[in-house]
Amino acid sequence: MNQVTARFHAFGLGLHRFRWAVLAVWLVLVAFGVFGAQRAHDVLKGSAGGIPGSGSARAAELLHSKFVNPYQYNFLVTITSDKLTLDGDRYPVLIRDLEHSLDGLPFVTRTFSYLDHPLPYMRDAAGHRTFFLVGLKAKDGLAAELDVKPVRRALKPVIAQWQAQDPSLQVYVTGETPIGYDGTQVLIKDTGTAEKRIIPIAIVFLLLAFGGLAASGIPVLVGATASVITLGLLVLFAQFMNLSAFAQNISSMVGLGVGIDYSLIIVSRFREALGRELPVREAIAETVASAGQAVVYSGLTVMIGFLALFLPNLIDTNSLALAGSLTVLVSVLLALTLLPAVLSILGHRIDWPFGLSRFIGRFSVSDWWYRWARLVMRYPARFLVGGTLVLIALSTPMLGVKFGQFSTKFLPQGMESGAGLVQLEKMDQAGQLYPISIVIETTDHSMIFAPRNMQAIAGVVRGLRADPVVDSVHSIVENASSLILLDNLFFRGDVAALRRRFPEAASLLISKDGTGTVIQVVPKTSASYASIKAFTRALQDRNWSQVPGMAHMEVALGGAAPSNNDFEAAILNALPKVVALVFVITFVLLYMSFRSVLLPIKALLMNTLSVSASFGALVLVFQNGVGSWLVGFPEAPGVILVAVPIVVFCCVFGLSMDYEVFLLSRIKEEYDRTGDNETAVAAGLAATGGIITNAALIMLLVFGAFIAANVVLTKMLGFGLAVAVLVDALVIRVMLVPSFMALMGKWNWWPHIHARERAPEPRETVGVGPD
Repeated sequence: MNQVTARFHAFGLGLHRFRWAVLAVWLVLVAFGVFGAQRAHDVLKGSAGGIPGSGSARAAELLHSKFVNPYQYNFLVTITSDKLTLDGDRYPVLIRDLEHSLDGLPFVTRTFSYLDHPLPYMRDAAGHRTFFLVGLKAKDGLAAELDVKPVRRALKPVIAQWQAQDPSLQVYVTGETPIGYDGTQVLIKDTGTAEKRIIPIAIVFLLLAFGGLAASGIPVLVGATASVITLGLLVLFAQFMNLSAFAQNISSMVGLGVGIDYSLIIVSRFREALGRELPVREAIAETVASAGQAVVYSGLTVMIGFLALFLPNLIDTNSLALAGSLTVLVSVLLALTLLPAVLSILGHRIDWPFGLSRFIGRFSVSDWWYRWARLVMRYPARFLVGGTLVLIALSTPMLGVKFGQFSTKFLPQGMESGAGLVQLEKMDQAGQLYPISIVIETTDHSMIFAPRNMQAIAGVVRGLRADPVVDSVHSIVENASSLILLDNLFFRGDVAALRRRFPEAASLLISKDGTGTVIQVVPKTSASYASIKAFTRALQDRNWSQVPGMAHMEVALGGAAPSNNDFEAAILNALPKVVALVFVITFVLLYMSFRSVLLPIKALLMNTLSVSASFGALVLVFQNGVGSWLVGFPEAPGVILVAVPIVVFCCVFGLSMDYEVFLLSRIKEEYDRTGDNETAVAAGLAATGGIITNAALIMLLVFGAFIAANVVLTKMLGFGLAVAVLVDALVIRVMLVPSFMALMGKWNWWPHIHARERAPEPRETVGVGPD
């Protein structure tokens, strides 16, 4: 027994001695978790936080600090009626009633409707549909999310009153922020629904695997406890940082999956020790020294993947990084402390009812796994090549990946904001939700409405209007003649006086000091995401100093499309760093664990195949549409969300390494005991094959429940992780690992190869309990 193992063994003895104290401490922590989890809905938000250091973030900061535009952050209220028309008498009264219901809200700056200015795009041809703008005082998009519910609540009495007279009337609050808010609510609901599906099925599955009520119930209890405590911790962290609601999603997904997995490993090893008639005290110590040690190293490798998600420094990735790493840490601590304490208290009662447990035990498959390992090691080259070709074939579709966003048909069903967006699409005005803001500042402090500056801006506006992606352009140019005349005749650069004389154009389009302006570009409803993306990217990459008359001006682009481009750039730029960091730290950690150079390299290569196969399957289903109906899409989205690759890599790499560490730990344990590589691989696979299979099925159950979610990102993550688990359990662990280790022989353990091989001890010592 080496020094590290001896310490784990002593730790196990201590847990047995103080088992009741350990249980009491965790009960307090669970109470804290439950208390905190009840506030999760209030503190976990969307992801409208901007991209630090980006051009879109710079534009948002300029609009907030240098302009007094009352509509920088806004909602759109869509109205449709089969009976009323804007040309009649009652529709205008309805609009004013709705606007007046918002007048008393302290965060509403003002409203703007067709009644204030009869702009043609604010109505449909028949006059049945219109929308009005609600300006907000919010400092950023995250703050604006807090206003969605109060606005809807204020409108509700007026809507109910008018619907009593006109049942066809529909009023919806929509916009970029309400869509994010509604998506968050759907996400939270999805998490609760998935948990309700998973827990009872997991208990039944584990009961069939173990045969004992306690043995089957404890892993599920540990998984649920990990999720609850993590959620309480996330609520605590949310007091100091912005966290997306995806944090709750990932804590539930990972907590149930990893928590149950680790508990499965610990419980199986404990039952195995009891089966060799060890006293409970020694069984706990041995379990902690062997399976507990494997869980620690496994947890560290999984945490590495999640922690790497901090590198892009975005709200979504930071939330996933914190939630994932905290969940794994809590799961490891539970498996290493609470679970052994509970097992110490239960002792042999872990197998109750004993008759069912003995019956299930007759169907142990350890001998089957031993024979399978021998078969693979007899023909290692064939299995290695065959398994690798399968993974390469599954990975191939990823070469044609297309990144993008989704149209309204991919929004979750039942969202009020989604219904409002549909109404805007019917008016051919969906682009009003996502205008592109071009913020222009003079660097020589000249007034923006000076003739030479106006001439330069007019040229830019003409170019924008000529682009086929653009529906309309709103700029200072429309009022140029009036502003120049007023300035030259009366004001001479007095911006305050000019603002009083020409309030609408000044407040919307001119900065407070008069040296800046903003051009609002509304894309066409019919324009594809790809075309809007390319149009926006061209504007972002443009050398504005080369544009005639703009050498003394600086330009920043804001809005949804520029933010999406900046988000994509941040993700793709961070991906190589994330991969390198995960590879290096994982290699070091695996080397420290197994004292081998070759095994960490093998693990990295095979986990890379697992990730690529998972991502290839995502592209095949979600982009190419092969079997997309199985995941809830009669028509495939046709694109992959740009955040998916980096999240899938980190999650899959960590979770795949989970099984790798568990299997190699048992193989190394047998190798240290026998000194024979072939015997160690076969015995290690025999001892862990059934457990890994059960763990993989549990993971598949957990991730499969999230495939049924309504939020597309959750679907993609659930699907990607489910495929990775299947690939890992059915190809990598049972084919590639034993075949590779058979081909490498004793070099698997270089530079710590045994000086001489010892005769293996009888196989009975490496048997396992019921799978």
